[in-house]
Amino acid sequence: MNKRLSSKKQTILFWIILVSLPLVFLVLLESGLRIFDYGDDLSLFLQGKGEFSRYMYFNRWVAKRYFSGQGVPDPTNDVFLKDKPQNGYRIFVLGGSTAAGWPYTNNIMFSRILQKRLNDTFPDRYIEVINTAISAINSYTMLDFTDDILEYDPDLILIYAGHNEYYGALGVASTQNIGNSRWLKQMYLSLKHLKTFQLIENFIQYVTGLFGSQSESESGMSATLMERMVQEQNIEYGGDLFQLGAEQFEANLEDILGDYKSSGVSVVLSELVSNVRDQPPFKSVKTSKYESASALYARSKKFEWDGKYSEAKELYLKAKDLDALRFRASEDFNEIIHKIAKNHEMNVIKMRKYFEQISENELIGNNIMLDHLHPNIDGHFLIADAFYNEIVTKNLIGDKREISSPKNSSDYRKEWGYSVLDSIYADMRIEHLKSGWPFVEKGQELYSPQNEKNSIIENIAFRIWKDRSYTSEDGHADLAKYYESKGNFEAAFQEYNALTCLRPLNSTGYLMAADMSIKAGNMERALPFLEYSLKLEETAFAYKWIGLIHLHYHDYESAISNLEIVYDLEIEDVELYYNLGMAYFQTGKYDLTKKMLNELEAVETIDPQVRWMIDTLTKLIQSVQAT
Repeated sequence: MNKRLSSKKQTILFWIILVSLPLVFLVLLESGLRIFDYGDDLSLFLQGKGEFSRYMYFNRWVAKRYFSGQGVPDPTNDVFLKDKPQNGYRIFVLGGSTAAGWPYTNNIMFSRILQKRLNDTFPDRYIEVINTAISAINSYTMLDFTDDILEYDPDLILIYAGHNEYYGALGVASTQNIGNSRWLKQMYLSLKHLKTFQLIENFIQYVTGLFGSQSESESGMSATLMERMVQEQNIEYGGDLFQLGAEQFEANLEDILGDYKSSGVSVVLSELVSNVRDQPPFKSVKTSKYESASALYARSKKFEWDGKYSEAKELYLKAKDLDALRFRASEDFNEIIHKIAKNHEMNVIKMRKYFEQISENELIGNNIMLDHLHPNIDGHFLIADAFYNEIVTKNLIGDKREISSPKNSSDYRKEWGYSVLDSIYADMRIEHLKSGWPFVEKGQELYSPQNEKNSIIENIAFRIWKDRSYTSEDGHADLAKYYESKGNFEAAFQEYNALTCLRPLNSTGYLMAADMSIKAGNMERALPFLEYSLKLEETAFAYKWIGLIHLHYHDYESAISNLEIVYDLEIEDVELYYNLGMAYFQTGKYDLTKKMLNELEAVETIDPQVRWMIDTLTKLIQSVQAT
C-alpha cells in the first residue's frame, strides 16, 4: 500500500516537473534577456537622464509594439514633468497622423497651439498637453496606451481618431494584422512587452528574410506607408469587413472611455473630418444596394455647379462613405463617437461644422486640406481652436482664468513659430505621398526630392527629408544662423521662434528669438520670450535684457529689480553698470548711481564708449549736487 502511494506521488511529482520545466526555462530566458538588455524597451514613456531626469519623454520605439519590420513611424517629441506639480493640469492627446500634425513637424501640431493658448488663459496653472499620436495607428493603440497614461495622473484626454480602423496597425484590413479576434490582439499586445516574444519575432523575421525575395523587400520599402498598410482594397459599405471595422472601433472606444471614466478622468472627443469636395473616391464599386461612389461624386459636382450646395454636401459625404478603399472614415464612425460619448457623459466637438464654416458653400476641400484628410496649417489652428473652446466653455480646467487677454485664434496664427521651411518640407512629404498609390496607379515611380535646389531653404528641407539624424530643429537653427550672418535679424527671429514651438521646454530658442528681435529693433516683442525663458532656466542674459527693456519704457523699478539680479552675480559688464546707474538716478537713488559710476571707473577707461558712460553719469550726479 505504501509502495503504491509512494509511486503515485512520484508520478505526480514527475508530471509537475515536466510541466514546470518549460515555464522555468521561459522565466530564465526572459530574465537573461532582460539582464543583457536584449531588444527594445517598448515603454510608452522613458525618463530623461542627468539634468533632465525630472522629465518623461515619448519613447521613440514604442511604435514597434504595433509595427513589424522597417519603416516604423516616429512619435512626437513631447516631454512632461515626471511628478505633476500641485497646480498642474495634465492633458494627453490620442490619435493618428492628423493629431500628430503630419505632414508638418511638431511645431504645427494642434496640441502645441492648444497648450500655448491654455497657458495664457490660465497663468496660475502649470498646463501640459502631451501628444501621443502616431501615424497609421488606430483604436487598439489608444486602448493599449490607456494603462500607461493613467500612471501619470491625467486630468483630461483629447481624442481625434477613427480614420485608421481598417488599415492602421491591427486594423481588420491591414497588413499589420493577426486576425480579427479582439482577445487575440489584446493578448498579442501584452506579449509584446516580453523580451522572449521579441526574440521569437526577430527570429521569424530573420528566417523570412532569408527565404524572401530581395526585389519584394525593395518594392515594399519603396512604397509609401499608406500603401504598405493595405491588405484588403475592396471593403464594401455595410459589408462584413466594413462592419468588423466599425465594431472594432466601437468596442475599443467603449473600453477606452470606460477606463478613463472609472479613474475620474474627463475625455473630449472630436468628430472626424475629410476632404470630400476635392478628393474623388479612390475605389468605386457598384452594388445591388448602393450606387457607385464615382457616380455619386459626379452627381455631387453637378449639384455644386447648379448652386444646390446642400444637396451637393450630402452627396459628397455619401460618395466618401461608399469609397471602397477606406482611408477616410465613413460618417458611421462619427455616429459611433457620439453614441459612446453619450453613454459615458463625455463631450464631443462637432469638428465637421468648424471646417464647413470656413469652407466655401460648406464644402470641405483643398481650401483647408492638403490631401484626402490631413489639414493645412489653418486646419491645425482650427482644430486647436475647437478643443480650446470646448475646454474653456465647459470649465474643464476651471472658471478662474485671465479674462483680460485680448488674443484670439487669429492672433496666435499670426505670431506662431513656423516659417517657409516648414511649408516646403510639408510640400515634399505631400508630393511624395501623392506620387504613390492610391493617388496614382501602382507601379509608377515615387517622387523623391533631389538635392538640386535653388535656395538654402530648399537644401535644408531636403536634408531633413533625406537624413533622419538631421532634425527639423537642426534645420531651423542652421537657417537662423545663416540669416543672422547676413544681418537679416527678422528672418532669423522667425526660425528661432519656430524652435520655441518645436522644443517648448528648451530655453535656448526663447533666448535666441529674443536676441534676434532686439537686434531687429523690436524690444517689446522680445520681452515675453525673455520672461518665459526664465520659467525654464534663469540666465543673466534674460534678466539683463528684461531690465533694459523696462528701462527703455521708463518702468524704472522693474528695470532695477531685474538688473540687480545680474549685478549680484558679480559679472563685469559696463552696460549693466551704466544702465543700472541710470535707473537709480531716475528713481532718486543718487548714492547707488554714484556706486555704479565707481564700478565704471574701476574698469579700463581707454574705450571711448566707457568714457562716454562715465562722463554721462558724472554730469548727472553733478547736476544733483549743484541743486
